[in-house]
Amino acid sequence: MRAPQFTYTGPAVVGGVPFARVRLSENPPDEKGAPWAGATSFGKDDEPEGFTPDMAGDPPVTVELPDGRASRALVVNVHFNGQGWTMELIGSGPVPR
Repeated sequence: MRAPQFTYTGPAVVGGVPFARVRLSENPPDEKGAPWAGATSFGKDDEPEGFTPDMAGDPPVTVELPDGRASRALVVNVHFNGQGWTMELIGSGPVPR
């Protein structure tokens, strides 16, 4: 029997930067591509200390959850819509179970 698909919403440290709320979810095993993906969004006045828009394209970063679970991810997109930021991730390591 397969374990339930991983999902997480809450605080996390991504590439050493603490984010108040990230969403992470496991991709179905039959889907090609990354084993999991995630995103975080925040207002322009709520930028976490250490955040920089050029995080995308850097080498893989560590994603750390408060309970100690961790994995690696690529920041694939960081964009600003005039009011806030969204940063998208794809897992480059196993799901942080």
